Amino acid sequence: MASPPQTANSQAPGGLRYTDRAFVGGVNGSGKSVLINHLASHYQCQVLLYDTKDEFTVPGVDAVHSPERIDWSQRVVHLIDDAGDLRDTDRLFRTLWARKVGRTGHAYGLVVVVHELADLCADQPGKTPQWVANYIRKGRAHGLGLLSGSQRPRNIPRAARSEAQHVFSFAGGFDPEDVPVMAGLHRMTERDYEAALAQAAQVGEHAYLWGDRRARTNVIRPPLPAHLLSRTLATGIDPSKHSTSRVASRSDEPALGTSDAQAPSALEAPET
Repeated sequence: MASPPQTANSQAPGGLRYTDRAFVGGVNGSGKSVLINHLASHYQCQVLLYDTKDEFTVPGVDAVHSPERIDWSQRVVHLIDDAGDLRDTDRLFRTLWARKVGRTGHAYGLVVVVHELADLCADQPGKTPQWVANYIRKGRAHGLGLLSGSQRPRNIPRAARSEAQHVFSFAGGFDPEDVPVMAGLHRMTERDYEAALAQAAQVGEHAYLWGDRRARTNVIRPPLPAHLLSRTLATGIDPSKHSTSRVASRSDEPALGTSDAQAPSALEAPET
C-alpha cells in the first residue's frame, strides 16, 4: 500500500511526463476540469483536446468535428465529438495510433486530453473499443500520452485503471460505488482514502489528493491560486450563451497532410 498522505506547500503539481497516463477524479464543480486544463497547458508537445460534450473553447484554435478535418501541423487540436458513437471514437484512436513516434516517421509526441474518460466506452468498461484500449495500454512506449478525468470512475476503460501513473482526487460527492475504484487507484484502503479526502477538504475547497503510483506516494495539494488558474488550455462554455455551431464545410477546414517538420518537439511538462 502507498504511504499515508502528506500535505504539500506547493500549489501546483510538477514532474508529469507527457507520455504518462494521468487521471483526475471528481464530481461536477469539484475543480476536476480546472486542474486538467491547467496541467494540459504545460505540455510542450502536440495536444489534442477530445471534447466529448462540446463544452470547451480553446483560445486561438478552431474546433473540428471529425479526425479527417484535423490539421496535424497545429500544436493544439480541438476535436468536438458529442454524438457518443463508439465507432467514431475507435476510428479516432486508430488515427492517433498512426501518430506514434519512431517507425511511423513522427519525431514528436502527442497527448490526448479528455475530460470524461467514461465517454470513450459509453460507460461500459467491458466494451472499450479496440483502438482506445490499444492507445491506453501501449501508447506510452510510442510517445502517446493521456490526460483524462471522470465523474464516474467505475465506468472508465479497464486499461485506464491499470495504466495510470498519476491519480488526482477531489473531495466530495463521489458515488459510493466509485470510492473503492479511486481508493484502489491510489493504492489505499477505502478508509484511508476517505480520511485523506477529508483532510484535503480541510486544506481548501478545491484541494486535492495526488497519487504518484511509481513513487508509491500520496500528497495533499492546496487549491490552485489565481495566478496559476489563469494558465489553462481551454475554458468552459457558458450554457446560457452557447448555441451549437454548424459543422464547417470542407472548404472551411484546415488542409491535411502538413509536414511533420512544422510540429514542435515533445518535452516533459515543466514543474511550476
